[in-house]
Amino acid sequence: MDETEQTFDFGKYGFGTERTLEEFECYTGIKFDRRGVMEYTWPQLHEPPTPNYIDNPEIYASKEDWENAFGRNWCVDIWIANADITTPDHADCDFWCCTAHDADGEEIFREDLGRWRIDEECAKDAASFFLKFCSDKEPKSWAVLPHSASKGWLDRIGPHPIHLPHSKHEITNGIYNE
Repeated sequence: MDETEQTFDFGKYGFGTERTLEEFECYTGIKFDRRGVMEYTWPQLHEPPTPNYIDNPEIYASKEDWENAFGRNWCVDIWIANADITTPDHADCDFWCCTAHDADGEEIFREDLGRWRIDEECAKDAASFFLKFCSDKEPKSWAVLPHSASKGWLDRIGPHPIHLPHSKHEITNGIYNE
């Protein structure tokens, strides 16, 4: 896997010799060299077999189309200073619209935090939480748009850049360039 020699015997939990790694990836919807997963598979939306270019040419006309359908699991760390969320205007926030954006500033994920989560975050020294999602696009920034029950939309917090660490494998193989 990852073009490295397997030096550890996983026994009954190894890949075995019955099928190739590519056949296993087609079946499961997991792409090891990209550390990616198909939206069909994640988060537990459907059980294998996963649609693939071999068995489902009407969905994926080529291997390239199929490979482009893989997303990665992302975890974006959001941190907001307490002073930015505990003003009188923020006292009656009923939800926060929390978003992640790609390099072009397009929204690739949204999660709304409800009142109980807002109260939980405001009670800390600083709001600190994660957005966890699957996307074929790398998140480059995040923003939070608070909504007040009495005042409507408040000033947007962000966008703030995201600095994601990448594995040596990803950088070496040109999957992500720094």
